[in-house]
Amino acid sequence: MVATTCHADLLDQPVEELIASRTRGHWVTRYRTAHNLKDLTKAWHLVYNVYSDAGLIDPNPYAIHTTPTAATDRAAVFFGHRGPQVDSTLTAVVDGSSGLPLDCMFKPELDAMRQDARRLMECSLFAHRLQNVSAASVIPVWNRMGEEDLARTSAISQVGSSLINLMRLAFWYGVNNSVTDFVLTVPAGQSRFFKRAYGFDTVGSPRNHPVLNGKRMVLIHANLESNLRKRPLPFALRYSLERPIASDEFLHRVRLCPQTLSVLAGQIDGFLRFQYPDWELAA
Repeated sequence: MVATTCHADLLDQPVEELIASRTRGHWVTRYRTAHNLKDLTKAWHLVYNVYSDAGLIDPNPYAIHTTPTAATDRAAVFFGHRGPQVDSTLTAVVDGSSGLPLDCMFKPELDAMRQDARRLMECSLFAHRLQNVSAASVIPVWNRMGEEDLARTSAISQVGSSLINLMRLAFWYGVNNSVTDFVLTVPAGQSRFFKRAYGFDTVGSPRNHPVLNGKRMVLIHANLESNLRKRPLPFALRYSLERPIASDEFLHRVRLCPQTLSVLAGQIDGFLRFQYPDWELAA
């Protein structure tokens, strides 16, 4: 299989036209929102494969991985694909009455932000099919990655390029939902990349992730209004701003809820009941 990367001129095409096509005989990577259960299930199956191969999660009979709050109508699942193959994915969850996935680790810090009347959104469940290739060298390369690396063809650059393009979708989904602050967790050594690329700052101290087999993770946070005032703008934030996405892209996203999962998405429903016995409380 020929590995191709997503070049900047191709990324300028409207999201509405993100249909798999070929360029010079190779599949071109496209990024879009999951509008049906088939695409959503493919995305979370990729998360399962990548995370289980890395030892972050244990095998399960449903061969997917997600979280209860990702299976609500506040979430949007984004993915990159080359033809029929899903290469990468990321899920964004807007805060609501049942909270965010990160409340299981950083609830005091998130509650402090909520008390300031901020509207939070979490970006999580990122996976790329090449994510575990040369894993030991990912952190030092990412920490010095810049905009010029987006069009390179190495495995690590492809992972970084996919992350930035999926975050572009998540950024505009957040803007369309009046989000003021973005939060996510990363391995402690990768926080420097997110600070350079987006302006994220570390909040609190690293903690063991209860779902990812105790992986040491750190909470990072970015306030949109503050970061938009930075000069120069962080390069990945500027990249997203210069490529706006119409709200129509998100209108037809898959909207899950506990009451309909058992009928519409038995595989997801089965996994949530298997992994999270109290998942039906997430609404």
